[in-house]
Amino acid sequence: MELIIGTGTVVAASRDTMPATGTPGWATDGDPASSIPATDFPASHYNMTVAEMVQVILDAGLTLDRTNWGQLSAAIQKLIATAFGGSTFTPVQQGGGPNQTADKICIGADSTGIGGIRYALMNGTVLTDQGFILRSYAPNPAVGDTAFTNIYYAGGLGRVWAAISASVFGQLAWYSDVLAVQNSLAAALAAQADTNADVQTKMGTLVSGTPQVSTDAQGIKIVQAAGSTSPDGTARPQFYFNGGNSFLGTLDDIAALKSSIAAVSSSLSSEVGTRADQVSDLTTQVNNRIVGLAGSGFISVQSLVVDQTSQNLTLNLGNGVVAQVYAQVQTGVIDEDPVFGWWEKTRLPNGQWLLKQYITCASWAGNAPVNFPIAYASPPQITLTTSDDNGNPGTHKSTYPNYVRGSLTAVGVTLDVWFRDTSGNFEQSATFDGNITAVGVVNA
Repeated sequence: MELIIGTGTVVAASRDTMPATGTPGWATDGDPASSIPATDFPASHYNMTVAEMVQVILDAGLTLDRTNWGQLSAAIQKLIATAFGGSTFTPVQQGGGPNQTADKICIGADSTGIGGIRYALMNGTVLTDQGFILRSYAPNPAVGDTAFTNIYYAGGLGRVWAAISASVFGQLAWYSDVLAVQNSLAAALAAQADTNADVQTKMGTLVSGTPQVSTDAQGIKIVQAAGSTSPDGTARPQFYFNGGNSFLGTLDDIAALKSSIAAVSSSLSSEVGTRADQVSDLTTQVNNRIVGLAGSGFISVQSLVVDQTSQNLTLNLGNGVVAQVYAQVQTGVIDEDPVFGWWEKTRLPNGQWLLKQYITCASWAGNAPVNFPIAYASPPQITLTTSDDNGNPGTHKSTYPNYVRGSLTAVGVTLDVWFRDTSGNFEQSATFDGNITAVGVVNA
């Protein structure tokens, strides 16, 4: 294949291309009688036709050869073969070969529910033969799996033979043979089961009788075990049953146990008398310590108890009156430089706590945001005091402690402290000692 060689040719960049407009159609030699002119063959259509054929050859990786008149065919075969992993394409012929009819063979997956690959021979639209193609593969060659190479019926032997190589082969059993063996085995097992059941029944009766309920265990044997195997080192009977074994007691064991029980009973009787005396003495001591100490003019204390909900301590008097209820109180130190102070929590009847925080700081500014060291469940009540402003030595500045309205929350407040000096100036304070007392409720 080659491009045109002759006078008047041009390079690819200068070749005629198909026009952008116009109606595509088919060529005609024309009909002068009907005033139909012959088709004019422009160079652009020739270029397009040749380019289509050349592109196939180039796509196949071939080089144009002006001496080779079969490059287009070779290119098509190569492109088809490449798609299937080969270098040349040899189409499969459908029938017509040596010792073959001209029937068409169809191969596809079975659609009847049996599964596998099915073939059908078709003479036109007439089915002449059909069947399955034997599939054999080795799923795990690493452990010795090998695919069948052949499977056939040996007529002289009346058996199906299978082979995996020329030296490894053997016959396969008919399904009827397998059923016969299976039936014989089932009958043998049934007969043996009957024999085993009969022996088991007789043995059970001889050893311990028949179990009465489903939780009973069948006895097997009773032996006199040597002392080296028994728990106390003495020879004694040992009973074996399905699931385990157990040592049995003797009359000597019972006599020894009765003697031990009598000794323990005597010891307990003596101990009970001793304990009773101790309890009586302890009761007397308790009464003397709590109730008996109430002298003339005093009421004895009956009990001290703690309420489970409030955790408060209640003092009950001997005359039935609740003298006082004492709430739990916790205290602690605040040391969060530059803020210092202390706090106090008192347990309330509903289980919450009343928290008081006393904090002081020497470096707050007049508009400083202040965070409470311990946050409240809701905005607390606060008391704010400040010292005078000593920012300028020799000038007295009286401060006015306030906080920004709306800034008080459960976690803090924003200050609004101003001063007025002896010169009449009124400004926001910057240097003073501040003290805040906050009282509110916390959950823990």
